[in-house]
Amino acid sequence: DLLSNPLWMSMLLNAQPRAAQTPQQANPEQAEPTAAVVTPSGNQTNPSAAQLNITTPYTGTAADLNTKLKGALTGKGETFLKAQQQYGINAAFLASICIQESGNGRSNLAQTKNNVGGVRIPGSTQFKTYNNVEECIMDMARFLKSGYADKGINTIASVGAKYCPSNDPTDVNGTNNRWGACVGNIYNQNFA
Repeated sequence: DLLSNPLWMSMLLNAQPRAAQTPQQANPEQAEPTAAVVTPSGNQTNPSAAQLNITTPYTGTAADLNTKLKGALTGKGETFLKAQQQYGINAAFLASICIQESGNGRSNLAQTKNNVGGVRIPGSTQFKTYNNVEECIMDMARFLKSGYADKGINTIASVGAKYCPSNDPTDVNGTNNRWGACVGNIYNQNFA
């Protein structure tokens, strides 16, 4: 039930009616990235998933990321930061997708194909095979930039609608409609 999900409730409580939005807010292609939050003590924190523009830089370190990464993702914090630097996609958001898609690096796909993102061969239902996990992470950042962020698809919910659509014929369990909430929860619990 969406109303019992804290992420969705936060999004609902913080939502503005379209009429109250500025023209920039109404057009995601013109929206400014959300800045990191500064706490009363002056420390900079990362925005919550509900506030996150996927191009807002993650402000943590590779070591911070590594504390949450397991299985095939173990020690890949530096790769996520490299992907952020090269493609401008938030490293923690990218890590959250990989945690969701690969069971935190433990899925069969992660272990046998180095595919930690559930990445398919374009136009196919077959999953891509990568030479290593780093190659998969960099490929994900590349296509999230060119196929999503550069086209104004820059929130977890809007990415989810395209990355993991609810009308996907391979979604036999009907779980794709919860993908954004799941990725958002992973992000909030581990990186916000």
